[in-house]
Amino acid sequence: MAVRTKDTPFAGKAKIIPARDTLLLGYQARWIKDDSRLKLMEKARQIGMSWSTAYRLVSKKSLTDARLDAWISSRDDLQARLFLEDCKNFAAILQAGAQDLGERVIDDKGHSAYVLQFANTLRLHSMSSNPDAQAGKRGDRVLDEFALHPDPRKLWSIAYPGITWGGSMEVISTHRGSANPFNELVQEIKH
Repeated sequence: MAVRTKDTPFAGKAKIIPARDTLLLGYQARWIKDDSRLKLMEKARQIGMSWSTAYRLVSKKSLTDARLDAWISSRDDLQARLFLEDCKNFAAILQAGAQDLGERVIDDKGHSAYVLQFANTLRLHSMSSNPDAQAGKRGDRVLDEFALHPDPRKLWSIAYPGITWGGSMEVISTHRGSANPFNELVQEIKH
């Protein structure tokens, strides 16, 4: 994987240049090293948080002692596919032994997800923002671009109980106004 440094052609446009060759920037590394059960990231656009979260999922879920599948809810179908592409790329880099199962129906209501299965049989399920697709699933959750989902409050109310018996939840988003449920969570944490 190419890394942007001071000597690369992109350096003139880069706002942040790492001090050394590295895969992750400092804030990305801190995010993926944080093993908190519930994490929330208030972020700017296009800073690589979905990308680094894909790295974290692959590096954790491909381990032989990993226990739970992961369910990723992206803003839309295209973002769900792109997230799984990042996961596949990291699986190849890490030689994680993963197989792309393609788009799979995940329940009797016809909801589908793009699925990556590891050698340990655990799976990453990357799906669009339909909150009902989260119902009844257990395991880790990633709610990517949470504030941009059509109904973030409903998504939270269905996804959060899925970690009751284990697992973690990561909420990553930019803002969409002060009345958005994401901003309410941010304000609750800050105050």
